[in-house]
Amino acid sequence: MAPTLDSLPDELAGLIIDFLSDDSDALNNVAVTASRYQALAESVLWRCLFIQSGPACKGILQALKARRGRATAIHEIELRATPRQEVGLQKLHKILALTHNLRDLIIESPTCNHRQWSKDGNWPIIKQDIEALLLRSGSNVPSTVGAAQPPLQLLKRLTIHSNGERTRYWCSRTVFPGVFLHPCLEELTISCANFDLGYENSTACQKVTPLKRLTLIECNVHSRGLLAILSLPRALEHLYLGENRDHQWERSHLPCNDLLSDNEDEFFEALMQQAHSLKTFAYRPRKPELLAAFSGRNSFSAMQALESVSIHGKLGTSDTLEASILSTSPNLQTLVLELDLDTHSERTFDSLAWVTDTESISNSVFSHLAKRVATSSTLRNVCVVVSSYRPPSDFHSPHMIAVIDSFTRSVRMKDIRVTVLYEVRRGWTTIPPYLYDEQEPVQHVIFDSADSGWTANIDGIGHISENERRWLEAERQEALDTEDVLNELNNELDDLNDLIELDE
Repeated sequence: MAPTLDSLPDELAGLIIDFLSDDSDALNNVAVTASRYQALAESVLWRCLFIQSGPACKGILQALKARRGRATAIHEIELRATPRQEVGLQKLHKILALTHNLRDLIIESPTCNHRQWSKDGNWPIIKQDIEALLLRSGSNVPSTVGAAQPPLQLLKRLTIHSNGERTRYWCSRTVFPGVFLHPCLEELTISCANFDLGYENSTACQKVTPLKRLTLIECNVHSRGLLAILSLPRALEHLYLGENRDHQWERSHLPCNDLLSDNEDEFFEALMQQAHSLKTFAYRPRKPELLAAFSGRNSFSAMQALESVSIHGKLGTSDTLEASILSTSPNLQTLVLELDLDTHSERTFDSLAWVTDTESISNSVFSHLAKRVATSSTLRNVCVVVSSYRPPSDFHSPHMIAVIDSFTRSVRMKDIRVTVLYEVRRGWTTIPPYLYDEQEPVQHVIFDSADSGWTANIDGIGHISENERRWLEAERQEALDTEDVLNELNNELDDLNDLIELDE
């Protein structure tokens, strides 16, 4: 007679239940098969919770109260709230208070990317209770005998995509101690928050947290706020600093962002607090063109652990910064840069498409980059991310083929791998932060010096329809016409100035 599940030893049944972890229907069947397996099956069923609506949230809380052991099994919670279904999410903080083994938590407002924050009044109330619980979880005051243990004391990874009351951006000050002074948190991601002033008291807690990875997306960041944030981790290893670039209408009333160009000394003062441990650093400034103001008086020489730097700017406007990174970073291995083919550079790009003479190649931004790359003795990878509305086949012109080939030859003697990624933008391309069910822009590899150079099927990547191409051509022609008008106006102004000089 074949053995049944009920006849198997607990160890073997447990392995079978773990194998079925992705099949909730099968696990539910196991749970009702025999009472001895209910706890085993529910420990897997309740390991990860995915919540989108208020009614689902209330149902989960009722189920947890019915069997308290279920809360112990919860390790991950994703709140991906859906617009107009948030009533009932007021119960979430009660669920969080029960989950003493929670390791991963994602909180996503139902309105933060739908512009409904401008008229919705439910989320701010829900957010207050969640923030109050997070604030308690980050308390570094020892509990008195008999006092309740603070919640979320095993939390390792936290992501917050939120918004304020009738505003896209939210103030981080009230929840700051809860997340940045959390005793266990190792990875933290926050989007669209204001980090301005008011964090001065946190500097008394320097080098106390285990935070390893910090990601700030589209945030309004003041230099003093950054100084406070980076003073707290004992050994931060990965930092992504994304300033508010894509939400132009939501500026802080304080002078935030443009940190590396406007507050260079304070920027480095903040960064150097983690110089002993930082391995990867990515910077996405509000205005890439302002990176040209970098003076070069500050260096990266103290950052002994730094292996990878990504500048999400615009190749050709951050030469001094790139030179400082390449010449002073003692252990840099990877440099990632961006080439944004905006309207102006697309016109230049068109006019140079068939130009392959030596002078034009030597004057390209890649030729200047090659000279800077030569100053590094440790660099092994250079990655350039190109973004445009045009398909990558347009980038694969005789001019760019000659430019990239020349660049690759220049760095080959140093055994440096060159990679070019191409991101095809569309009129409907989403902007950061990329939330649940949103499609992130895809980056296609179109050149890899370690893998036969140019991609063979480049013409088939990022194909655009004829209607899109006509739209692009119309945009291009409009830009050219605008340039012609501006040139005519400039010529008329020059003539007028000449006449004024003659009269004088």
